[in-house]
Amino acid sequence: DPRCSLSFGLAYVTDTKANIRHLDDVQNVTCSVPADSCARVSNQNLSSIFFCNYESTAISTKCGTLIEPAKSIQSACRLRDFYDYGYLEQTLTQGTVEYKYTIALGGEFPNSA
Repeated sequence: DPRCSLSFGLAYVTDTKANIRHLDDVQNVTCSVPADSCARVSNQNLSSIFFCNYESTAISTKCGTLIEPAKSIQSACRLRDFYDYGYLEQTLTQGTVEYKYTIALGGEFPNSA
């Protein structure tokens, strides 16, 4: 379930919608994130979607994989119909290995709270 936390900052509702549309536009492109870091996979007007990896190796997935988790956060974590915020932990299986990752909605940088 999404966690409504301000740890990634606040994203404007209209810009979150645009960021999700961007992920849909590039759904077959590979989104990657290095080990122990966050990648900003979509950004508009100081609002972002982050793909965070707390594992010890880099992970990659189709950008389209990130759409539903982002929508889930958007519908669960809204502040006064103006801001979206929060994160959702997910699991990605590559071969026989499972990786945990986080999708977050927030500000321009992962620590912009």
